Amino acid sequence: MVALLGVYVFSSLDVFRLHLMNKPGLLVSSLGLAVFAVGWGLAVLAVWQNTFASAVVRHQEERHQTVIATGVYSVVRHPMYAGAVLLTHSETLAAFHLRVRV
Repeated sequence: MVALLGVYVFSSLDVFRLHLMNKPGLLVSSLGLAVFAVGWGLAVLAVWQNTFASAVVRHQEERHQTVIATGVYSVVRHPMYAGAVLLTHSETLAAFHLRVRV
């Protein structure tokens, strides 16, 4: 969590104050925005398709919990994590594209 917070703080300071790194071009920042959107969509799709999605991991015997093997889960075993990885690795480039102060 500390490392992620450090990325947010450093990237914001660099974009708007320090200017230590070169800004990515429009193509790279647009690609970052597209990857961000794909990651967000993947995470939302995973929650939508998994009726057992919960903030607490436990066996939900009363709901007759089963392993989901259709939809996005047939391609990726943990699509919410895959979406989160795409989100966290592309949001800085997306912020460059949108010029959003984080």
